[in-house]
Order: sequence, then structure tokens, then C-alpha cells
Amino acid sequence: MRRVIYILSLFVVSCEMPNGNNQSGDMSHWLDIGYNGGDSTNGNRTGITRDDSSEQETGISEAISIGDALKGTYSVIIRTENGGDVIGSGFLIAPDLLVTNFHVVEGFSFGFVRQNDKSPRYNIDEILKVDAVNDVAILRVKSIQDPFVLPLSSYMPKLGDRIYALGCPKGLEGTMSSGIISQFRERDGRGICRDAESAIYYQTDVQINHGSSGGPILNEKGYVIAIALGGFGDGLNFLVPARFIDVLNKGTF
Repeated sequence: MRRVIYILSLFVVSCEMPNGNNQSGDMSHWLDIGYNGGDSTNGNRTGITRDDSSEQETGISEAISIGDALKGTYSVIIRTENGGDVIGSGFLIAPDLLVTNFHVVEGFSFGFVRQNDKSPRYNIDEILKVDAVNDVAILRVKSIQDPFVLPLSSYMPKLGDRIYALGCPKGLEGTMSSGIISQFRERDGRGICRDAESAIYYQTDVQINHGSSGGPILNEKGYVIAIALGGFGDGLNFLVPARFIDVLNKGTF
């Protein structure tokens, strides 16, 4: 049974503010997400581009400019089974695989992705895998022309690291904003974790607005360290660590 009922409409996502009456053990009572512990829908591994070298220690990895990373970032526009329209963001991790939040595609009937209102639309072929607990989904989009894949970072961020959010906040496609990693949080969104590797969420002051959900969060080298999730605005926002993409890909969550 879903603990939170949320209404999603085009350019508008309702967020519930925290209060003392809800004692659930995760952040679903804070954000526009209803976690249900769903499983992966497909057991096959997918091919994901990852930087396997130590970015900080060796400096071997080739950096991607933040502007160029927009080439791998898309608006995700969904028609749900009940006839509602949802808009979020997403990014390519392989030429035909796009990551977004589970809550963006929940109730999916059909949909498409595009980079902006002047670019082609590419139909979503299938929802390949979902992790409803950590709010991650991998979509199959076969028809994308000249795909620009964003690599996942192997380097765990540290407090104070500069980060960049790309996506479609409030319907403004191709938007970039920047901020820092503010804290590492536990499942309930309040408890502090010792480091990024043990964190369930990254807290940030980067701008996350309606429509940002599912967009890539990049480090200064242009590598994906997290997925935009949601929050309250005013510098209190939350991200899903990119390691959960690998967890979903391997079917081990």
C-alpha cells in the first residue's frame, strides 16, 4: 500500500512539507514520491558507461564541459494510465538507455523524450527496470540520433564539492544551475551519514524545481554523481546517489 498519494500534472508536482505527524522511515512524507519497494522489471544487465579510473587522484579521465553534457540530457514527457501528463528530466547512460526517477514514469502509458522544443521527439520504447525504493528507472529509447552518453563517476563526492544540475525545471528545457553537496543523509532524510558511500541521499543547495526530477547531477569534470530528486527549494534539496543506477543495473538491490 502506498504511503503517500501524490498528484502529478504537466509542469506541476505537489510536494508535502515535513511535519511532526508522519513517522514513516523514509522521505516519502517529505517529497512528491511514494516508495513501495518495487523490484526490477528486467533481469538483464544493461551497458553503462562508467569512468573506472580515480578521477581525483590520477587526473587521467577526460573532462566533459558542463555545457556539452546538455547534449545527453532530456525532458521526459509522460502520459499516465489515468490520462495525466507528467514532465521530468533524464539523461543517457548508454546510446539507447535513459535514466530518470521512478516517480516520473510511474503509471506510464506512453511518452517521449526530447532535448528542447526545437529538437526531435523520441518515443519511449519500454520501462526497462525500476527501483521504487530508491526512485530510479531505466528507460529504453532506441531511436535517439547522435546519442551523447554521460559517464557515471567512480569518485564519491565530499562535503562542499561543487556540483551542477541539468534538466527541465518548471518546463524550462536545457537549464543548468550549480551548488554544493551540503550533507549526506540517511533514509529518513534527517540522520547524517559519515560519507557519500553510506548515504541514501545527498543534500544540496543546488536548485531543484518541478520538472527537475530525474536530471543528472554532475561534478566539475562533467561526470554524473547523482540524480535530481526533489525538496523544498530555498537551498534544501535532495539527490539520489548515482551508485543506485549500478545497483539497479545489476539487479542486486
